[in-house]
Amino acid sequence: MIIQPNLFALDSVLIDEDAENDENYTPLAIVAPFRDLVGGVFDLDPFSCLRANQNIQASTYWIKADDAFARDWTPYQRKWVNPPYSKGNIERAVENVLSYAHIGHSFLLVNSNTSSNWFLDAQNYSTAYLTFNHRIPFLNPNKPNQNKGSGNAKSQTLFYFGKFTANQFKACCNHLGNVSVVI
Repeated sequence: MIIQPNLFALDSVLIDEDAENDENYTPLAIVAPFRDLVGGVFDLDPFSCLRANQNIQASTYWIKADDAFARDWTPYQRKWVNPPYSKGNIERAVENVLSYAHIGHSFLLVNSNTSSNWFLDAQNYSTAYLTFNHRIPFLNPNKPNQNKGSGNAKSQTLFYFGKFTANQFKACCNHLGNVSVVI
């Protein structure tokens, strides 16, 4: 956190240094059960970087300059998607996931924004989804081995698209929260 003077109230306010940052690195404790479910490795982490992929351990990851929105995801069977959450990017990311959801297994980690169309689309097309019983302590992109200083102000949902049964999905992640099945 940065302390900055509030010129209107002649007081100080705390500023979240990551407020405009789309970098939310997934902690190992969150991704590990799903990596185990798909056989130990993800094929693609499309919105990533070297540091973020250290926990995901995908055989292929794309950085921002690779433009995951413009790439073909068809060759990848096991996808971990923790997209940029900013307006415009999140809608495009969910659209991409849904476009390739029929191929293999896709895991989409997003903020629980139940009133948005993109969230409802993901919910409707998923096989099952996990509502976490805690806020995810995303890793700080600027400070290795530390969580984001501001904490996480939102709850998350992980959508699963694929051929595992709801019971298989639930067995791997029931300890993280509530699993719901789309019927």
